[in-house]
Amino acid sequence: MGFYLSRQGQLVTWSTQEFLDLLGARRSLSELRAALCQTLRGPALAAPPQGEKLPPQATQDTLFDEGGDTE
Repeated sequence: MGFYLSRQGQLVTWSTQEFLDLLGARRSLSELRAALCQTLRGPALAAPPQGEKLPPQATQDTLFDEGGDTE
């Protein structure tokens, strides 16, 4: 991961593991990739019929939590 700061002429980079550590990730890169694939493959929400409302949704789990539970 990196940022190029054009005004300063500096390139700031981190290794993948260092970047995930800075973000507070508690899963490995392969686990995060699998979780992202699962999330992206999830069912798409269709628009409710006119006049109907969707039921309230539970809080979505973060990809960084080990158990997937957010409390």
